[in-house]
Amino acid sequence: MVRRAPRGSITALAAAGALASTGTAYVGARNLLISQAAKARSLIPKSWDVPPRADGVYTPGGGPVQRWQRGMDVDLHLMIFGDSTATGYGCRIADEVPGVLIARGLAEQTGKRVRLSTKAIVGATSKGLSGQVDAMFVAGSPPDAAVILIGANDVTKLNGIGASSRRLGAAVRRLKASGAEVVVGQWLEEFECRVVGVVDAKVIGKMRDKAG
Repeated sequence: MVRRAPRGSITALAAAGALASTGTAYVGARNLLISQAAKARSLIPKSWDVPPRADGVYTPGGGPVQRWQRGMDVDLHLMIFGDSTATGYGCRIADEVPGVLIARGLAEQTGKRVRLSTKAIVGATSKGLSGQVDAMFVAGSPPDAAVILIGANDVTKLNGIGASSRRLGAAVRRLKASGAEVVVGQWLEEFECRVVGVVDAKVIGKMRDKAG
């Protein structure tokens, strides 16, 4: 005669097994991330190089960037926040910098003069976003549009996902409260047109609201 274990015991054993497997998976995933972060820090060189100078005024039809000066007439102000990805670290020329690609795309699609300002800092994590937004307010008026590219260094420095997300959210709320349209993303070359399109749609909508 086969004796069956009480239903409560079976449920408890199943729950314990699930918790054990989940805990093992969590520890394994965390250890993997730690090892990958350590490897990334050992392979990625220190950032001694300076990203190409990209700030200025971009106009429809291309052409060289114009140096912005106080009182210069521009239609849109685009500001870039974030880490080395946002600064264009590693780019050989200014026209490869994400901010420039977005600014030129906006100028072409809107027919407007676009001023590009960069507050991003090489090596920054989400912990530095608050300081970058502070610098924006010190420098002058808020931009019409803001793009945030952040997160890579939070991974290599093992910053918590929850805390990093909260810091990013706080920066977005401050920027939106200032009147800026905000786009957050990870810069990948194949998504360049999508980023430009999102910024374009947000800025054009804001311009129409102002005109109305």
